[in-house]
Amino acid sequence: MLKKDSRCGYAHGIGWLEPTASLQDGNWTELKPNMTFHLMLGNWSDEDCGYVLSETFRVTETSVEVLTKAPQKLFEL
Repeated sequence: MLKKDSRCGYAHGIGWLEPTASLQDGNWTELKPNMTFHLMLGNWSDEDCGYVLSETFRVTETSVEVLTKAPQKLFEL
């Protein structure tokens, strides 16, 4: 099991102010339909190198709907 102390996502929308629902250990906010979140997972090996994977999604009755319309493809810099 992975343990991550910092949050990996947060709620956003018309009422986007801190404190807000965070996707992290210890936050017991109930996820309800039509709530939207920005999920971002990143890894940094040092100050000059790292990556972030990011999606925006809406909670539905049974799952989630990804709102990000950018193509999901790998690329090199």
